[in-house]
Amino acid sequence: MLVDALLDTWSRQLANRQFDLRWEVAGAGERHAELEELADRLNMAACTSVVTWHGWLEPESLAELHGQSGVAVVAGRNALEAMASGLPTIAVGARSYYGPIWKRHTDGMAWNWGHVNARGYESGRLYQDLNDVLQLSSDQRERIGLASRRIIEAFHSQEDVDDRLAAIYRMHLI
Repeated sequence: MLVDALLDTWSRQLANRQFDLRWEVAGAGERHAELEELADRLNMAACTSVVTWHGWLEPESLAELHGQSGVAVVAGRNALEAMASGLPTIAVGARSYYGPIWKRHTDGMAWNWGHVNARGYESGRLYQDLNDVLQLSSDQRERIGLASRRIIEAFHSQEDVDDRLAAIYRMHLI
């Protein structure tokens, strides 16, 4: 689903000649060639790098990239890492489009950012969500990022995970 959402969004950027949405792409997958072909067309039309490829990154390098980004578009549980970095995060699952986490984070946490209760991808949705983020002030984006980080600290900290694991062990020992 993420690749389809990216192809749709980049096609819209190209058609609208909107080159202010810049992409720093980490990772690679089986449809990389398809993405690369469209990214090359987008970069040529903009006469600059709108899409930059980084390939697979070590955690430290990925955290550095997050620190330089204004919003994260990520697949599945990678949303947690982006949120922990304090980024406004848009999640895309393997089978569905979740969207801006700050608008629906309780649903996402309940279903581990998966496809249950999430929406299928509607053409143009990611493009619109990203443009909505661009319309926010830097202060608003910063507050969203801080709220994202607090969600992670409150519900996904190592201490929280350890407590849940200990409770499971206790349950099975009794």
